[in-house]
Amino acid sequence: SITDTLDSAYSRFRWENGRRYHSYRDGAYWGPNDETHNDQQDIAHHAWRLALYNKLYLAPIHKPERILDVGTGTGIWAIEIADAFPDAQVVGTDLSPTQPNWVPPNCVFEVDDVTMEWTYRKDSFDFIHSREMFGSIADWDEYFKQCYLHLKPGGWVEALERGVKPVSDDGSVGPEHFWTTWGDTVLSVGEMWGKGFNAWEILKEKMEEAGFVDVVQVPMKWPIGPWMEDRHMKDLGMWNALRLDTGLEGYVMRLFTMAGGVCIMPLLLFFLFLLKKTETEGMSFANTYPSRQWSYTEVQAFLGQFKACMRDSKNHGYLPGSVLTPSPLTLSFSPLQQT
Repeated sequence: SITDTLDSAYSRFRWENGRRYHSYRDGAYWGPNDETHNDQQDIAHHAWRLALYNKLYLAPIHKPERILDVGTGTGIWAIEIADAFPDAQVVGTDLSPTQPNWVPPNCVFEVDDVTMEWTYRKDSFDFIHSREMFGSIADWDEYFKQCYLHLKPGGWVEALERGVKPVSDDGSVGPEHFWTTWGDTVLSVGEMWGKGFNAWEILKEKMEEAGFVDVVQVPMKWPIGPWMEDRHMKDLGMWNALRLDTGLEGYVMRLFTMAGGVCIMPLLLFFLFLLKKTETEGMSFANTYPSRQWSYTEVQAFLGQFKACMRDSKNHGYLPGSVLTPSPLTLSFSPLQQT
């Protein structure tokens, strides 16, 4: 793949609907890279640390020499892992050069597209880490093939993913719930785009097919809001709600408004949702059903529905997720399995 330094022409960004996006490999990633989105990435990092009981990883790595952080975002994980292993070289890659300049001396960042051919030496990394790459990789088989080729013998790969479709254990988020419509919409758009948002469900199989053995999948629950009684889960729910409130627009604005007719299925699902509302509440949707590609205003209305559900304490929804690593892990905790 092609890499470049952080002060290159790739720092000239693209603007859409008031949000800033990467210019290198323009359109390859759905998320913006502006300050608002970067803030939610740092919030997400704190939430992941909380979810993992202050751990940066679960793989049993010991004195690694080289670590690769794929899709590093703001670089916060790479910086912290570099501090944790000062003798290791840490490489963080991303489509956007938005990482800070002041970093540990053993940490470097590169503008790179992980879906292109890898240029690193084979057998050169002790640990390859990725987090929330949903909607970013079209061919997970090829990704894990590259991970396998570029890990040293005895090296580790770890993928942390969460879902985008809220569910519940008590029936409060059922088939007719707006959150279900939301999830189905995002999943459908991802399929049309060719980069699915269901990574947390398929990666165990993809790892095993690539040749990794003893793959452990640690299930997780990300509550939306502080509705769980357990103190740890309540805190996680609060941080997750803050992250969603900050990041929702960035998650879907480009997906729902991009050109090429991608949004036909979301429009159909939104139509079905409004039809259900009409049948149950007498709501009129004559002026709300988008007759074409979604506009900025229509996306904002859709986001408003999600946030309205967040404010309703009767909704005990959570986002499923998992941490996957090929290791015979013995955990001293069971992350996020309380209800």
